[in-house]
Amino acid sequence: MTIPFEELVVFTLLLLGVVGIYYALKLHYIFAFGLVKKTSISEEKKQKIEKIKNYVFTFLKVLLLIGLVSMFVFGTGVLMDGMSLKALVIDLWQKIPEGFWFSLLWTLIRIAVLIVVVRYVLKKIYVFLDKQQEKTIAKRRYNTENVELVYLRIHNTIKYTFVLGVIYRIVHFFPFLLEVSYVFLVALILFFIVALGITLKEVILMRASLRK
Repeated sequence: MTIPFEELVVFTLLLLGVVGIYYALKLHYIFAFGLVKKTSISEEKKQKIEKIKNYVFTFLKVLLLIGLVSMFVFGTGVLMDGMSLKALVIDLWQKIPEGFWFSLLWTLIRIAVLIVVVRYVLKKIYVFLDKQQEKTIAKRRYNTENVELVYLRIHNTIKYTFVLGVIYRIVHFFPFLLEVSYVFLVALILFFIVALGITLKEVILMRASLRK
């Protein structure tokens, strides 16, 4: 059975599409883990983040393998049955609503801008917090361990609030994920309330640790 050259090209492009999705997800998680790691204070936490990162990337590689095998089996099956992959792709392409690609591009641009802004804002906030922590410790008014713990709580509260907020906004950008975005919004609100309560508790303990 002779397979037309055009069909082989389409088959190859479909396989490359799977690889493209893998690298897009990889870049996304590289940024996400980089953001969390850069805003972590202790070396122990950075090592834990690195381990989680390795697990996630291993999982992505497994998904890539499954995706490539599935696409290869699907494409081979279609071609062996004498059907046309090109016609199938064109048919699916024609079913895409008008304006979809422009909407997707605009959404991706907004997400990119959001990520850049968040990264810049977090960097400025953490520089400010580090200076405030040094000033508070230099005054030698409160116990050093309590001061460090308070600022650690503040760091984590801000960091994870921003991360959850970015995830919520990214998901919310896509209309078909609107209901899912509400789950992230609820998680964001609950996390902020709990984290704020823990931080306030540490502030009270710090103020109670006046040096004599």
